Amino acid sequence: MEDPPRLAELRAAIDSIDDRLLDLLLERMETVARIAALKAHHAGDRLALRPAREAAILRRLVARAGDRFPRGTLVRMWRELFAAATRVQTPFSVALCHGRGDLAVIARDHFGAVTPVIEASSPAHALRLLDEGRAQLALLPLPEAEDRWWIDMASAEPPRLRVLARLPFVRLAGIAAESGGLLVGDLPLQASGEDRSLLVLEAQEDLSRSRLQALLQAPGLDPHWLAIAYQRQGGSTVHLIEIAGFHDRDSNPLQDALAGTRERLIGTAVIGAYARPLEDGSEA
Repeated sequence: MEDPPRLAELRAAIDSIDDRLLDLLLERMETVARIAALKAHHAGDRLALRPAREAAILRRLVARAGDRFPRGTLVRMWRELFAAATRVQTPFSVALCHGRGDLAVIARDHFGAVTPVIEASSPAHALRLLDEGRAQLALLPLPEAEDRWWIDMASAEPPRLRVLARLPFVRLAGIAAESGGLLVGDLPLQASGEDRSLLVLEAQEDLSRSRLQALLQAPGLDPHWLAIAYQRQGGSTVHLIEIAGFHDRDSNPLQDALAGTRERLIGTAVIGAYARPLEDGSEA
């Protein structure tokens, strides 16, 4: 049988904690507003999104909580905070490929429930919405056989759009293991401390995937292939490869790994870099 006085005492304690939590949230939003005012003179209209810093914050909080708080719930709560803080500084919307896997769920969990979403019929349509300024970010599915947006991004001069994140950052219950997306936008790439980069290599057809894999594996770049496309004109093969670390096209480990194949490489580009997602998203 419940002890009514003790139960009332515990409920009062929860009410007090809720009040303190709200006060801290208000203080956080006030601090965000002050940061926005300081940055306004330098950043202009650039989207106030910092995926690398957000990832670093989440890693720190997840480590601090340990097993005392469900990881997926903690991440969702802070993702809502991040989205609200970004909207306070610069309102934004997300172009989302309609009908592609679990992208709608991933977008909601990453950007919060009230961030505007614009449906796009294809990755190319989503990127066009960015070019037109109707959306500030695009969440694209992991490339399928017919998708060539990543090839166009690699060849763009000057490069403008970049892959900023691989989502979900932590896998949530109900999202298929093979589901996921790549977040694209016009923002500078920043390192989070634990990163992966997206490398596009165009090579002569006789330079095999197994040879490239061995070259990239040797210095510990841990290559994972996301897509391969064949260029009929010229007989080349284009590879989209995720590698370990934060790199640009001229990074020494990458240049050293590919040094022995220069004559068979037609083009090299790094089209994105992002925080490595957390490994385990279980609620247990």
